Amino acid sequence: VRIVDEPNAAALERAAAEILDAPHTVADMLPAARQAAEKLNWSDAARRWIETLDQIAARPDTLTLPLPSPTHGVSVPPAGPRPYSIYRLAAAGDVIGCQPVVAELQRRGHKVDFHTASQFRDLVENMGARWRPYESKPEGERIILDGATECRNTESCCAADAFQDHSDIGALIKTPTLNVSGPDKADPKLIAFNAFSAAPQMRSLDESTASAVMEGLLSTGFTPVLLGVRAPKKIPKGVINKVGTTKSLLAAAAEAARCAGLITVDTGLMHAAAAVGVKTLALFSVMPSGARTPHYPTVLPLD
Repeated sequence: VRIVDEPNAAALERAAAEILDAPHTVADMLPAARQAAEKLNWSDAARRWIETLDQIAARPDTLTLPLPSPTHGVSVPPAGPRPYSIYRLAAAGDVIGCQPVVAELQRRGHKVDFHTASQFRDLVENMGARWRPYESKPEGERIILDGATECRNTESCCAADAFQDHSDIGALIKTPTLNVSGPDKADPKLIAFNAFSAAPQMRSLDESTASAVMEGLLSTGFTPVLLGVRAPKKIPKGVINKVGTTKSLLAAAAEAARCAGLITVDTGLMHAAAAVGVKTLALFSVMPSGARTPHYPTVLPLD
């Protein structure tokens, strides 16, 4: 659905006013918006990687890729062992989703610097990459930009020539894997529970639903273990509250791994626990689950 045909502030203002005056227009737009969101899955990503590789195969020896500044470019030299720099914004799913790429680059002898927010430093180091602040300059010859930049497809193009043929697609389209220490067997009576997301708040459960989940687990003989950014206001007797005791997302995933499973809203803990291999019931209310969980075999999504 296109609101205006070209970048034009006045036209956009008029279109927004028309939508506010005609709420049915929003209802007409929602199905197309959902359809577009559902295309953001790993099958579509694999197709776009293959298209990119076909373009790389037909390119000249040196390919110049645009950067947000019109006066700069990235020259892609012939493939070979060298440093790579990956840039990702502060979103746990985006950082964790890079793990297969990091692992494959390292397997081929490349060194990887991972530029992202400091709260994900332990995730980056768990992958075996070197953490760097997002704002720092790359030391490697390659820059993998994220979708927040003006150059939307540069990430795929910059990484593509490290993966020389279509058979390499499987090295990238697979489940991220993180390693944590913990007991050999999870406690079958413990169920980790995360009811709230830091942002946006609309992904969180309301207090009454969170209470119902805890009461339901207790009534069936399970002990809920609370994890995440905050605890419910009312915690029933018998619930273990570990909110605030874990210093990082990876540490919270390690706590979830000590439980028989995890019930969580769509947030960073879902991605971290899935990468650790925790059996997870993921509750979705905003983003369609098809765009978030197909590559996590231990996650059961509930829209």
